[in-house]
Amino acid sequence: MSLNEASVYTLTLSPCIDKSTRVDKFLPEKKLRCDHPVFEPGGGGLNVSRVLSRFGIKSTALYISGGYTGKMLDEMIKRDRYHSVRIPSALQTRENFIVYERASHLQFRFGMPVNKISRVEQKEILQALEPMKEGGWLVISGSADEALPAGFFEKIFKAARKKNISIFCDTDRVTLKKIIPLRPDWIKPNRSEWLHFLNRKALSKKEWIATGKKKAIEYGIKMVISDGEQGAWFFSGKGEGYFYPSPSGVKVRSTVGAGDSMVAGIIISKIKNEKDEDAVAFGMACATSTVTNAESEFCKPSEVKLWLRKISYTRL
Repeated sequence: MSLNEASVYTLTLSPCIDKSTRVDKFLPEKKLRCDHPVFEPGGGGLNVSRVLSRFGIKSTALYISGGYTGKMLDEMIKRDRYHSVRIPSALQTRENFIVYERASHLQFRFGMPVNKISRVEQKEILQALEPMKEGGWLVISGSADEALPAGFFEKIFKAARKKNISIFCDTDRVTLKKIIPLRPDWIKPNRSEWLHFLNRKALSKKEWIATGKKKAIEYGIKMVISDGEQGAWFFSGKGEGYFYPSPSGVKVRSTVGAGDSMVAGIIISKIKNEKDEDAVAFGMACATSTVTNAESEFCKPSEVKLWLRKISYTRL
């Protein structure tokens, strides 16, 4: 399947508006002078679609929005270069707040609570997925209402499986526990989410590798586990494991959208029929490019090519 022929669908169950600004220094009880805010559409699936569009890949982004903030989100999405399908909600679309402090060069991220998804909205999401084309990818990414039943995800998986669609999940830790038993093709938890799934507080390196290989084989899932500044792990589901250290020379400016950029990069590479381990390397390059850019800026194809030269991996 060529890049132009690829069918990619992204599902964002808890979209938001990411509002970012800068201050000189955080001080209590003081009125802090902020820079003019930057508003961007946020949420895992929407971010994946935005990155895919930068590489010339068309996708269909399904998302939920409501209230006056939802209207604002709708208008921002219209300006992006991907097709979108909106599911109306009775609730206000949430806003997340991101502040960069110049004094410390640190970024502070304030995430608002995830909205509930009604049974009516669940039904409309399933109906919106019905026109999916044969083959391609479905990306379920971002936080989700913790009250969503496992049966809702089972129906999504069933709809995708009927059309031979590969499923890639990058969700919060509660949703992850519901989804892994359904055996998606790929998952991308972070360290905290993976430890939560295992009901562990910590793992030695030896335990980390053994557990990753074991679970990947048990569920038949290709697992990419992001490990922050350390890098990422990949377990193929066939007893193979790889470690990708973060490349040298990375100056982190913002972590917003880094994981979503990695997911998009892996999909781009797999659409081109590249090997799984090379696809993860390309995803790492996309994530690295994203963290070196400003708060609301995702990876750039020209930068990704340069970072890819610095990405290496070790067979475990």
